[in-house]
Amino acid sequence: IIKNFDLERHQFSKTFGDMRRHSGIDILAVAGTPALITANGTVKSIAEDPMMGTIVTLSHAGGYESIYCGLEDIKYNEGDEVKIGSVLGVVGEIPSEMLDEDHLHFEIKKDGQTISPLEAFNMY
Repeated sequence: IIKNFDLERHQFSKTFGDMRRHSGIDILAVAGTPALITANGTVKSIAEDPMMGTIVTLSHAGGYESIYCGLEDIKYNEGDEVKIGSVLGVVGEIPSEMLDEDHLHFEIKKDGQTISPLEAFNMY
């Protein structure tokens, strides 16, 4: 993990040269690395964002959502069922984090509230 989740303490953005909150974790990965699905679910949305690139949101049981930012070569469409461990797409570019090393920006929401991905997976 090259940048941690923290909604309270801001972290330095190399791209913007300032301090910003960080709503996910950044996982070091060379562009083109497969991004794997973390839990069974459904593709809720696939959206293009000028700051975060292609964002894929998956919905899961228990009110959870996982959000993968900066993906390319998406393997699914909205509404598709997905299985844990399957390839969702590959790591691409995140315009708002382009001066950081290549990485996957990954977020988790529980009942619409952003939470720490590490806490969600009991890794914290």
